[in-house]
Amino acid sequence: MRSHLLAGYAGKGMDNQEQLVDEQIEKLIALVERKYLSTGKAIRPCNLSRTMQYLTQDVITAIGFGKAVGNLDADEDTFGVIKACEFILLPVHIISFLPILRKLLESPLVKPFLPKPTDKHSVGRFLGVVKAHVDKRYGEDKIRNNDVLQTFVDSGLSRSQVESEALVTLFGGTDTTATGLRNTIFYLSTNPSAYRSLQAEIDAAVKTATRPIIADDHAKKLPYLQACIKEGLRLWPPSMGVMGKTSDQDDVLCGIKVPAKTQVGWAALAVMKDRRVFGENADVFEPMRWIDAEPAQLKEMEAVYGLVFAVGTRWECLGKRLAYVELGKVLFEVSIYLCQLGYAD
Repeated sequence: MRSHLLAGYAGKGMDNQEQLVDEQIEKLIALVERKYLSTGKAIRPCNLSRTMQYLTQDVITAIGFGKAVGNLDADEDTFGVIKACEFILLPVHIISFLPILRKLLESPLVKPFLPKPTDKHSVGRFLGVVKAHVDKRYGEDKIRNNDVLQTFVDSGLSRSQVESEALVTLFGGTDTTATGLRNTIFYLSTNPSAYRSLQAEIDAAVKTATRPIIADDHAKKLPYLQACIKEGLRLWPPSMGVMGKTSDQDDVLCGIKVPAKTQVGWAALAVMKDRRVFGENADVFEPMRWIDAEPAQLKEMEAVYGLVFAVGTRWECLGKRLAYVELGKVLFEVSIYLCQLGYAD
């Protein structure tokens, strides 16, 4: 299955992915200028927690389906997709703890009571959006787009599999990246020392950066920016839950014998703040830990941090590359914009 999906998520044969990301970031800045610039007479607060979801939703729909859903243009959850995601998030996590319940929901007897693409609200409407995109790629009047969905169709997946993966694309690539963005911005805004260090690096880099949006290759070469991204994701991993791992062999974990094929959950917040790995200040936002670490320590830190994307396993997150592109570009451009407005020194 992953071999069918990899090309799309990796952007192979799609030379416009970065351009599409840039277009949505420009819309984000335009939205702030249009509605959220305060004056001496009026304060216009911007709820970045929601706005970042609009951004990531527009990015993934532009790249995934050929056209952004338009949340940033409307400054609202246009099709109710975000609301639907929030509605199903808790049940999905609960079901992951209860295999019996999952099997029950897969029963044909329960199917008539589950959400359907024809529903006009909540999760059903969410499914309808996905089905509408997929339907356009099949039949006599089918269309072809230079997007992720088309790579799924061309990969040999069945139509039902394409629908399932389109749903994963729409759901999995938005809330996690938005969480990474808003939490990193939060940590930077409450840590003046870290923010000034980042701003100094950006001030130097902007002289040679592509405009209006920095190129991904350039952003990846800025060590402090990349360290800030790692710290934000480490302190608050966007994906949490059981996230069970299994071994093909019997093993011993923390002194406990674990038979092969046993699901072993891991607590992201605890693992990412392990002082034996990240130091005594593991619960502090300190990007310099990634720059000052000795090679052996850095290797161990990278190995543990890699669990955020399941790096080092055959189940590595397929959306990792796109997430880093968004994180680097948005943090760079938002910092520049704040300086231009005089909100940062």
